[in-house]
Amino acid sequence: MQGWISLHRKILENPVVCKDGDYFAVWCYLLLKAAHKPYDILFQNKRIVLNPGQLLTGRKVISIFFSISESKVDRILKTLKSEQQIEQQTSSRNRLITILKWTLYQQSEQQIEQQVNNKWTTSEQQVNTYNNTNKINNRNKVNKIYSDEAKKIIDELNKIGNRNFRYSDNNLKHVQARLNEGFSIQDCLQVIEIKKRDIYFINNPKYFNPETLFRSSNFEKYLNELESPIKEIKEKDMQFIASIEKINEWKNPLTGEPMQ
Repeated sequence: MQGWISLHRKILENPVVCKDGDYFAVWCYLLLKAAHKPYDILFQNKRIVLNPGQLLTGRKVISIFFSISESKVDRILKTLKSEQQIEQQTSSRNRLITILKWTLYQQSEQQIEQQVNNKWTTSEQQVNTYNNTNKINNRNKVNKIYSDEAKKIIDELNKIGNRNFRYSDNNLKHVQARLNEGFSIQDCLQVIEIKKRDIYFINNPKYFNPETLFRSSNFEKYLNELESPIKEIKEKDMQFIASIEKINEWKNPLTGEPMQ
């Protein structure tokens, strides 16, 4: 025989079954040998249907299996019958035993498997529903916390740097923090523009991202880096122009005409 049975913990509270080891062994034997689905057998030279919870056996078979005397096996079976654990019909060759309350404690393997499958399916559906709900809630949370201005800056970063950053919490939180501090959209775009041309960022493109560009320890420094070189270039240009103008004012000491 193949398959398995359910052995309920209440069996330990049954004084008949737990009377001694032989009683317990015979009871488990009956449970294990009982049919779990209907099939035809011959009993008293007649074909009958053996239903779940029934078995065809004999005291001699059980006696040999457990090395228990036939007389004790007979006493055990009679006790189980008198205590309404089983019913039995005897013949000259064997006996038909029916385990009472079989359906109360035993279910077919198919029913068990179906219940397990249903439980797993329900659990998977609950997990999927939970995950989907979390994703929606997270998206709604992002939409509520971060302004359209922050998203616009991400769009411009993607456009200028040929990137594809999403409206994720990690990408938006640094941008929004700088906007909350009073920096303008133009300030943010200026930092993007200058760092796009920065030789370090060109050689290390992985750092051209919202977290690095808009981190509090970097942003204002990057913004000031943008202004200093331009101011310095303008001052040098003015000095160069002034020098040219002075040269143009020079005159030939001999003729008094402007120097060519």
